[in-house]
Amino acid sequence: PDQATPITVNFEFFRIGAPDTEAPATVATLAPAAPDGDDGWYTSAPTLTLSTEAGATTQYKLGDGAFQAYDGPVTFGQDGTTTVTYRSADAAGNREADKSLTVKLDTTDPTSTASLDPAQPGPGGTYDGPVQVSLAGADAAGGSGLDAVEYRLDGGAWTTYASPVTVSGEGEHTLEHRAADKAGNQGETGSVSVKVEPSPRLLFASIV
Repeated sequence: PDQATPITVNFEFFRIGAPDTEAPATVATLAPAAPDGDDGWYTSAPTLTLSTEAGATTQYKLGDGAFQAYDGPVTFGQDGTTTVTYRSADAAGNREADKSLTVKLDTTDPTSTASLDPAQPGPGGTYDGPVQVSLAGADAAGGSGLDAVEYRLDGGAWTTYASPVTVSGEGEHTLEHRAADKAGNQGETGSVSVKVEPSPRLLFASIV
């Protein structure tokens, strides 16, 4: 029927379509995408980018730290193994379950050292008999760990060190050494030089 008097209707809410109950999804991208070292280790700091749907916000945390708002790419600057946890939430209050990834970073070269037996006269000195050279390697705390120590004597082929090296031939000798870690970093090459010059008494004894 005709309605002569206007009727006012009040709505508490007005909705078109189904409610939003789906949580946003966060995508994590590392650059470089794959580790540039050995055994899953990065040897140069990677960058992490997090992305999600428009209008959503993202949080992340490093290790056991507190969650913080994501506002741009994250660069890893500390050696060691770091677990990153991240998540996003939309304006409707939907939040995805925590996700995580692990980054292993080792940017520090290992080191190697040499010691002589007898200890005196020491590097650069003249010995009247054979000299034993012992080598040791080390990798920084939190790194990938020492993989091997190598040496070469008088410019020869590089050899994996397993036990003290005896230098006995008459004349001047140089033993070079270096260390490598499990991430593929190689330390600087060190060297130690000695001269072996048997005394006349030892020469006479060897002839007799």
